[in-house]
Amino acid sequence: MKLPSIFRTPRHQRFHIEPRYYDPIKEEMEQRISRIKSEMRARNGESLPDGYHGSLRGAFTSKRGVRGKKSHTSFLQTLIFVLLVGFFWAYYEFGNAAFYGFILLLPVYWIVRRKLI
Repeated sequence: MKLPSIFRTPRHQRFHIEPRYYDPIKEEMEQRISRIKSEMRARNGESLPDGYHGSLRGAFTSKRGVRGKKSHTSFLQTLIFVLLVGFFWAYYEFGNAAFYGFILLLPVYWIVRRKLI
């Protein structure tokens, strides 16, 4: 049974290898199709460079979104760590008054967590 944690553990990575097969008939057919498409484009007056393929496969992937989430998570983890260290120091210095102050600051954390500010 896994215990709850404030730190995210990385997920396991699965090994996936895509086997490569050489099919000369399919390769010849793809070459003929590309040649015919380029001839049709030339007849229609379109001037697209050879090897151009409009693809949406990687158009919506962005590393910025992943990095932004990680930096947000690491910021939150750092904030929680600083708050806990500050709480223990304040409890050592001021006693139970630090506990009541921590209870008053808990709603502020939830507001920041829910992004209401």
